[in-house]
Amino acid sequence: MTRLPKVLAALFATVAAVLVAVGTVAFVTAPRPAGGPAAVPTASSSASTASAGPSSIDIVKVYRTGLTTAAILVEYRCTGSSDDAMLWASVAQGANADADETLMHGKPSKSAVAWSESSSNEPDCDGQNHVDTLRLDQVESGFGTLRAGLAWTQVWLFDATHPVGGEAVRAQEFRYLNKRL
Repeated sequence: MTRLPKVLAALFATVAAVLVAVGTVAFVTAPRPAGGPAAVPTASSSASTASAGPSSIDIVKVYRTGLTTAAILVEYRCTGSSDDAMLWASVAQGANADADETLMHGKPSKSAVAWSESSSNEPDCDGQNHVDTLRLDQVESGFGTLRAGLAWTQVWLFDATHPVGGEAVRAQEFRYLNKRL
């Protein structure tokens, strides 16, 4: 890893720590609904700190890599064994590729015209901050054609503290799908 991402990660972590300290941003966890991670989204994101500590996930950038594929650059930290951990991610777009609020409520896949996801992302859970690119497609589940525009972007982190079937650390927000990675 080059020095620039480490410097940016440290800068981001410092800003996030200040926001947490003043109460502007908080760690967010929510119960995982029965039947899969696509339900009950919130519009909040968790924050990171520079040292080893609680699990966290942040969306850095989202790219459309093809008509049905996307990549999400994330910064995360998780604890426990990587064997017990998973990063689930999805992008959903409404008919106009804008900030369609119906995507934020209930099951986004039910109101989307395009949906790509992946649960095959294995995080490195050593308690340290990591930056990784999550690859999404329509192999596990999905439909429609992704296009440049806004997408409801979700990343859920499961680890030893937030096990699959329990609670997840979430980052969920509308992000612009850039044309290419």
